[in-house]
Amino acid sequence: MSKLIKQRIAEDMLKIAHMHNNILYRQTYKKYGIYTEDEINQSFGNYNSACRELKIVNPEDPHDLNAVLNDIRYVFALNKSISKQVYEEYGIYSVPALENQYRSFESLIVSAIGKPAKPAKSAYRYPVYTIKAMGQNVLIRARRR
Repeated sequence: MSKLIKQRIAEDMLKIAHMHNNILYRQTYKKYGIYTEDEINQSFGNYNSACRELKIVNPEDPHDLNAVLNDIRYVFALNKSISKQVYEEYGIYSVPALENQYRSFESLIVSAIGKPAKPAKSAYRYPVYTIKAMGQNVLIRARRR
């Protein structure tokens, strides 16, 4: 396909992603976009590649774990703490969607910012973990399963 068509597809995808907080599910683009998936595939290789090239968050992309971990690090640096509630408020992705895709939000936190120590004794219903990350000790609460 020509560069002009690729540019127009990119503009359309970016416009729709902007309307949805820079998150673009495939079904959202199918509903609001001008171009077909075949046209996107011809221009970019596939839908996930198009989102990566345009720096659009695609929660359905299984290869986008680095983007998830970077976002968790960003929220942690911004707030000096991390929990499901804090991430839900400041993060890009939905916590239930992350848990659905990666099984455990706590494991994503550990992957992003460090290993938790042994559970600290606490008056909380759930254990509290201390994480040494970015030169700071941070407490997080984890749910028991």
